[in-house]
Amino acid sequence: SFSYYSVQIHYLYHRIIEKMKKVFIALTLLFAFFSCSKTSQTASFHQSITPPFEEINLAPGVYSFDVSEDFEFITETGTQVSVPANSFVDKDGNPIMGEVQLEFTEYHGATDIMLSGIPMTIQTQEGQCEYFESAGMFTMDGKQGDAEIEIAEGKSIEVNLASFEEESDYSSFVFNEEEGNWVEIASPEAPQVNEIKKSEEEKLPEEPVRPTEIQRATSDDQVFELAVNTNTNPEFEGIQNLLWRPADRGFTFAPQGAIREPKLYCLDREKSIYKLEGKVGKEDINMDVQPVLFGSNFRKAQAVFRAKLEDYTEKFKEREKLKTRINKMAAFHRQMTVQSFGTYNFDRFMKMKNSVSLKPLFIIPAVAALKNAFLVIGKDKCLIPFRGSDNPSLEMMMNEKVPMDIITINEEGEIFEFTKRDFKNLNFPEIRRKKEYSFEMKPTGLKVTDRSKLETYIANL
Repeated sequence: SFSYYSVQIHYLYHRIIEKMKKVFIALTLLFAFFSCSKTSQTASFHQSITPPFEEINLAPGVYSFDVSEDFEFITETGTQVSVPANSFVDKDGNPIMGEVQLEFTEYHGATDIMLSGIPMTIQTQEGQCEYFESAGMFTMDGKQGDAEIEIAEGKSIEVNLASFEEESDYSSFVFNEEEGNWVEIASPEAPQVNEIKKSEEEKLPEEPVRPTEIQRATSDDQVFELAVNTNTNPEFEGIQNLLWRPADRGFTFAPQGAIREPKLYCLDREKSIYKLEGKVGKEDINMDVQPVLFGSNFRKAQAVFRAKLEDYTEKFKEREKLKTRINKMAAFHRQMTVQSFGTYNFDRFMKMKNSVSLKPLFIIPAVAALKNAFLVIGKDKCLIPFRGSDNPSLEMMMNEKVPMDIITINEEGEIFEFTKRDFKNLNFPEIRRKKEYSFEMKPTGLKVTDRSKLETYIANL
């Protein structure tokens, strides 16, 4: 059964801060949560999708197309969505003609889950409450203008969702908004290789070679000739009267004869420094050198270099853009057939053997009311939103061997935390006995203002 707790505001007077040696008054807001029994099933369990921040949201990708033709789109993570022709009807079941808009949002990692407001707990048919660990989620919706549309009976949309997880024990679920709970729709299947990413990687051109800038020679340089093999050093092909000097201008080098079997290895293309290996007589040569030219030969080489550098820069930037796009793509695909719009995920129950369930109470020193609280478990795949009386959640589960962090955020967007380092100091035997604990949240000095700051904060937990 559910136990209900109300938010209580207590004024704590004369709280002594030892380090500052002074007294201050803090308004402490205690936020308690509803708990879900693990032994009985109840109709009171009801969750909703509630994004926590109005000003920071995950904007969906919007794809417009004519319904009379098959349509396919690929997102930046490599998700592939295939829509057959004539797949939509209006709310009355009438076939739709013309252009429609498909809205698609996908969620990967703790930051996406937090901003989505999607609940990450499920009440099983046995009445147990479990935490979800995600391998990818998505929400899909459709419109024609301002009117909502539906997927026609007998039609379905194929979603190959990008997934960054390789394990095969993730089932597929759909969120039932009326019941406020997740419903399993397919058993676990092994993910497939993301052929889109694989194809893009195969087409990625080789990294261009930065051209070598010939340096200007001076009368003080100790220059010498070198028979350069342009098969191994094609950057010097076509350059006439090329000379060389020691890269260390103070180094004395006066070879007594031609340098035989010279080999050049580029050490620094921006500074035009090469390692030279060869022989003069019986003496081995091993030194750093630079290519140089005098007068008009240098000026001609400079003009050629600038043209080559411009071409190189353009090719390098284009390749970097392709690499960035490829790096955003997930290595795997998880397939799902969708017959109605909504929120779907690939999830598994969080593995927390011998965990203790407790009633959490969070204490934050703040004037503003507590707005949101989140439990982050493990590296990035499991984030559990806790909510107040409008959307109850389960009792908090803890385990000495599972690293976790708690994040609370007040109405001003200020972040408070109870980190995995704090968890190490907990008296777990006492918590197991009492099955409740008051977490004193510590201010971070950080404020949620945009997605990137929130993502950086979570990544550094």
